[in-house]
Amino acid sequence: MKRLPRIEQYGLIGDMQTSAHVCDDGSIDWLCVPRFDSGAVFASLIGDDPEHGSWRMAPTSVGEKESDAAAQRRYVGNSAVLETVWTASTGTARVTDFMPLRDGAPQVIRIIEGVVGEVPMASVMRPRPGYGRISPWIHPSGERMVAEAGADALWLDTSVQQSEKDGAVVSTFSVSAGQSVAFSLSWAPSHGAPPQIPDPEAALSATLAFWEDWAAKVQLRRALPRRRCPLPGHTQKR
Repeated sequence: MKRLPRIEQYGLIGDMQTSAHVCDDGSIDWLCVPRFDSGAVFASLIGDDPEHGSWRMAPTSVGEKESDAAAQRRYVGNSAVLETVWTASTGTARVTDFMPLRDGAPQVIRIIEGVVGEVPMASVMRPRPGYGRISPWIHPSGERMVAEAGADALWLDTSVQQSEKDGAVVSTFSVSAGQSVAFSLSWAPSHGAPPQIPDPEAALSATLAFWEDWAAKVQLRRALPRRRCPLPGHTQKR
């Protein structure tokens, strides 16, 4: 069956220089890097997955006919940090998606935490630069995975095992209550030095603090009420 999400199924995360659209099935279906006006490396929002690229992070049963997994989502406070809580028959897991404000390479970070029981999870990162026109060269570089296409390189870092399969970087793992696993996707010019590996928890704390401060200033100056709409994600840094 063809996957045809509606636009209201998407949440938005961003760093004020670009943004990503995250579907309620755990798939990032749109991401342009390094800027809003750059070519998309994930473009399934407007094309057929997997031909146009995406990055799904969800319980392994999601997408199956008899899937028992269900998701609830929210933005954390006044931030552009998106939190998805997955409830399955074996337990509950929380996925936190965000883009840190830049001090170097543009990044998408996804932190998966076990809440109750144990939940089998899968990450399938299928980059297709050029709005789906290019299949990149995917290969390991030490413990990192790299997808290179022309002048662009995407670096994926995590503590769990990664492998290339059918043009995607795939990881399968489980999270139990109290455990966490993080994935960090960084863009860099393919001819330049590799981007630094971020500290996901430190990046999350800094990102939340930035957006709360930003929102407080905006509300004070413009008397804006708190909204469920991710206003920060629609803002461009000048």
